[in-house]
Amino acid sequence: MGSAEVLLSLKKGGVCLLFLCIAVTTSASQAAASDEPNQRQFENGVAQMFAGRYEQAVATFEDLYRRTGSLRVKLEWARAAFFWKRYELSRRLFDEVLAHSVPEVVRFNVSLYLAEIAKLGNHTDYGFSFTRDTNPFTLSKPQEVLIFGLPFRYSPPEPRRTLAGITFYGIHSRALNESGNIRFIGEITDTEYEGMDRNKSALKVALQFKRRVEDEVSLRVGIDHFFQRRERLLIQRFLAAELRRDQPFGLLDQYQLEMKLTSNRYPDFPQLDGHQRSLAAVVVKNIDAGIQLGANLYADTTSATLSAQAYRTEGAGGYVRFLAAPIRSNTRIGHTRLVRTYSGVDELFMIRRSDVRDITSISIKPYAWKIADLFPAIELGFERSRSSISINTFDRAFLNFSLSKNY
Repeated sequence: MGSAEVLLSLKKGGVCLLFLCIAVTTSASQAAASDEPNQRQFENGVAQMFAGRYEQAVATFEDLYRRTGSLRVKLEWARAAFFWKRYELSRRLFDEVLAHSVPEVVRFNVSLYLAEIAKLGNHTDYGFSFTRDTNPFTLSKPQEVLIFGLPFRYSPPEPRRTLAGITFYGIHSRALNESGNIRFIGEITDTEYEGMDRNKSALKVALQFKRRVEDEVSLRVGIDHFFQRRERLLIQRFLAAELRRDQPFGLLDQYQLEMKLTSNRYPDFPQLDGHQRSLAAVVVKNIDAGIQLGANLYADTTSATLSAQAYRTEGAGGYVRFLAAPIRSNTRIGHTRLVRTYSGVDELFMIRRSDVRDITSISIKPYAWKIADLFPAIELGFERSRSSISINTFDRAFLNFSLSKNY
């Protein structure tokens, strides 16, 4: 898997909670604010959460709720229980909040908490995507090139063309023991483009280990298979360590680090076989209840049997995610740049290869409605790669309309 895909998959995994700063407007919620001692106790509970004293915050909000019946207090009680990692209590309290008439943005934010809690048990996600891609196999244009210093006319294996396709993906995670700290994770994706034998697919299986189910550090071991045009392109065996920390009241609201050792095997291109060491990071800051900023960093070193094909990659990117109230959607705009430098001189073109790859996308995901009980989303993107060896230069634009089980 390329470093762009590594970044994208990590970003997908780095779901960050948007925090609830909007009061629930019910007569009960106003009761806590109308009485000065109750208001001081409410503010004290919030201060305890900011300080990371979640157990104390849970006790403060529970006592205040017993006396006032305020739905806003119950909301903060549920949040404090979540941060304290008392997930069953948090789930029950959030469900009780959703049983009332609450603003849609609050309902959306609560759904993110409940989705995170659901991941601690056995869970499945799946979806479909309808795609229009101007260059799905990243082909270059026909051109004149120099090989061994002599001019040749290069033509890609097939003409570049815009293709329509449909993608299916499914992900399943299951606890393998009673405590839930050992998990099986399986994922399958397949994109079928119009025409014969035009597909991209992947099959991934892994085991995840934690000391305790709520721990922030995890280890994964697994194997990934990648296919293209019905042929197996790449087999990757890997060992990964991940740290993910949510700290909602710190300088950063979340950060995630992944270190990974990978063995690459190309059945049809053994000269590319080798090993990869990579480091990826995601950091997130929630500006307010409706705006989130994120940054991504990536680096790897990859060896190859043919030394000239060994390379190193550095990447960086960022995104802004915001709630677009007029269209009742979660909107994300992001950009990633990856720079890959090869270690040796290419034997055919007699120059050192280096690539610069830019990916820009915008996605819109409504949170207030579904189609056939699936969440819709639309994504528009553009990818451009420039290489010192011009036959590796390409660009593509894509448009995806997707439907997924989980938000």
